[in-house]
Amino acid sequence: MAETNILDKRQKEVLGIIIATHIHSAAPIGSGLVSDILDLSSATIRNVMGELEDMGYICKPHTSAGRVPTTDGYRYYVDYLLKLNRVSERQRRFVEQEYNEAMYSIEAVLGKISHLLSVMTRQAGLACVSNLKFYLEGTSNMLDMPEFKNPQRIKKLLRLFDEKDELIKLLDEDLATDGVKIHISEEDRFETLKDLSLITANYRVMDKAADSKKGSLGIIGPVRMNYSALIPLIDFLAKTIEEVFDDMEML
Repeated sequence: MAETNILDKRQKEVLGIIIATHIHSAAPIGSGLVSDILDLSSATIRNVMGELEDMGYICKPHTSAGRVPTTDGYRYYVDYLLKLNRVSERQRRFVEQEYNEAMYSIEAVLGKISHLLSVMTRQAGLACVSNLKFYLEGTSNMLDMPEFKNPQRIKKLLRLFDEKDELIKLLDEDLATDGVKIHISEEDRFETLKDLSLITANYRVMDKAADSKKGSLGIIGPVRMNYSALIPLIDFLAKTIEEVFDDMEML
């Protein structure tokens, strides 16, 4: 995995285009498409793609002449190339409307947030509080994605969702640090998370007593997810759920 920003300008441009295009198409990306975007010859782009492949950022599927990003490619993209979108006013209003009614229990808030995550991201949404409660919703969203057409992948995915232990362990570990965390595929030690990405963010359940609790929320989906849009949305929802808990008199 890349630890330093070692790519030159052209390599970054090519890698960024390959990943951004693959995120939306799920298809291998050929040199012709990249050369059209950058207005460079296909030969030049093929050379750059060869360099990126040698460095382990892209690879060639057996059945295609195009290239797809690797786990290391996605990590470099997230760490160095990603430009985050703003949460839209429409999204903000939708969340505000959903939380307009008074909430009187932790369970109600967590159930609502896992539902919102699944609806707004079209991934599987999850939420927990200090290992006390765990909610997971929207797992069926992933079955329509091309990554999960293989029966073996579906079987592994269903096992991950049924057992939940590995997801809960990662969420508990993420509670130790603030901010948005991004787990990408083989970077993590759990075999069931291969070909998946998990984006999480923490929130404070209450801040007024010594036994204040932390919670974690997030989404899980294919590595080919729209990080630019999803990372700020997860962060926004974590801040929103803190405000909801602050407004609950019981806390």
